[in-house]
Amino acid sequence: QIEALIEELDSELGNKAKVKTFEVKGMGTKLTQFARDIQNAVNTQVQARDRRITVSANPAADILIVTAMTDQFELIQDAMDQFKDIYKPQRIETIELQDADANSVYQSLNRVLTQQIRAGKMQISVEPATNSLVVLAGDEQIEEIKAWAAKFDAKAKQDVSPPKIIKLENASPYEVRN
Repeated sequence: QIEALIEELDSELGNKAKVKTFEVKGMGTKLTQFARDIQNAVNTQVQARDRRITVSANPAADILIVTAMTDQFELIQDAMDQFKDIYKPQRIETIELQDADANSVYQSLNRVLTQQIRAGKMQISVEPATNSLVVLAGDEQIEEIKAWAAKFDAKAKQDVSPPKIIKLENASPYEVRN
């Protein structure tokens, strides 16, 4: 009798559980914490007699692996929507500067955006060979940094005065250069 009961319970519960994968691009190592937060949020809503969900992250593949009962996937999607503003995907953007010095712009941006950088919401570095900023951030933050960079670039262009050409008639340029 016990074996029959176990088999019956196993078949009822086993058929309802499903494994689904969700592609979540651009989170990198934050994907693991995102998985934990989703799992905790959903499991606090699950009744004691119901099976709890499990959420695993594979940051290298940008995938969440979710095991849950069929009727729990709506709760999972709600939790993912709830946390999407906290865990915004990031991308890498290169911003090439024409007139401004990338190191100077980097130092200024670093001072202005210190809190966001320390919070891990963005990373900024300099590529001196191309006089560019390399930014890892969300779309809104990248647009903000592009706007700042454009302002610095425009200001640098204004600050450059045109060269003054002096025509020499009798002196040698080598004599007057010093």
